[in-house]
Amino acid sequence: MLVALFGGHYLASATDDTAGEYVQYEPLPPPIPGGAGADAAPGDGGQGQTAIPATRRRAADTELCRITARFVDELGDPIPGARVQLGHDPESYMVSNEHGRVDWRVPDERSLAGRTRPMVLRTFCNGFAARACEVEFTPGQLVQLGDVELKPGGAVSGQIVDADGEPVRGARVMFSRPALPHDTTAKNRLWGPSEVLLETRADDDGVFYLEGAPTGLCRVWAKALGSSYHYTGAFKVEQNHAATDVRIKLSTDRL
Repeated sequence: MLVALFGGHYLASATDDTAGEYVQYEPLPPPIPGGAGADAAPGDGGQGQTAIPATRRRAADTELCRITARFVDELGDPIPGARVQLGHDPESYMVSNEHGRVDWRVPDERSLAGRTRPMVLRTFCNGFAARACEVEFTPGQLVQLGDVELKPGGAVSGQIVDADGEPVRGARVMFSRPALPHDTTAKNRLWGPSEVLLETRADDDGVFYLEGAPTGLCRVWAKALGSSYHYTGAFKVEQNHAATDVRIKLSTDRL
């Protein structure tokens, strides 16, 4: 749940007191409301905007896996209410306190099952773009993410329909940057976006809502069983606003 860009992976080193390597971006699910804040000790300071600094040291024997971080905006001011979620589990999350901090003792039986493995941390907060990073956890380790900067964000909503204008239930809806990935319409409709920043599914009425979209120009794609990819023109997302009435019509043509 736990990017100057959108979201990403952070692979922490398995060796104590070493930094990890920043890798690539992944699609994010829609946020899940709820959560409670907790007082936390500060983490180490941030180092740059394209990677999340992290150090690891042995936690106390009485502690399970523990994660500390401070969420800040572009000016370095703390962000209260940022929800940090472990993977796709809606029951496993923590919300940053008034100082933007989280100090999360993650239950071993929930996250690690007694062994080292990577876990995705996802962060959502109203008015900011969602973030994701992958951290390699080991039972008994303290993972310090330091200052984590959240970029401005908004939301996108709309409806997916078929050629007759009927809602398409369960259509896959993807959010991408505005540039088309391929040089022809046929290739774009066959292969779809090369980078997905956010993703969700349309409901029974074909309606979708994507929260945590980065601000600026973007494009929305959709696909359902038996259809090719279809996509919108480029449009702008503004901070704290929802771009509404996005409508995509799917066809069952084969390319």
